[in-house]
Amino acid sequence: MKYLNYKYYFLIESFKDTIKIGNEDNLKVDYTFIDNLGNKYLVEFKNIKNTNTYSISYFVWDIDISNWSVSKIIKSNPWRIVKTVFGDIFSDFVNRKKNCTKIKFTGLSKDLQKELVSQRTKMYIRFLERNPLQGFRVTNYGNDITLQKIN
Repeated sequence: MKYLNYKYYFLIESFKDTIKIGNEDNLKVDYTFIDNLGNKYLVEFKNIKNTNTYSISYFVWDIDISNWSVSKIIKSNPWRIVKTVFGDIFSDFVNRKKNCTKIKFTGLSKDLQKELVSQRTKMYIRFLERNPLQGFRVTNYGNDITLQKIN
């Protein structure tokens, strides 16, 4: 039964209907979306040193500090969030930035987590292995994950 529930998370729909593009220029592209609980997310693709490499980060709006946060823990389905970021938003970004050859990001640890590879990194890798990004190869070293365009 555990495995049936696990597979179910990969079939879940994203928050595609709420995605909006914000800032877009040569060095940065921003997206926002809202989950089913009303949490607002910001996804940023930033160019690294004027190259064809970008970093991706995503944040949730933290009402308590009136700012974007990478560490706030919320009660939302993480698979739907990851599917939105690495499915719909990622696809739109690579269509806009055809010259992008590499995307890097880090699976940050939750507070008090002492594992070498964070739970978030494990979740990202699991998702990317089961939902390959067309035209990209996934590699990771510790918590650092790289998506390299396949020529």
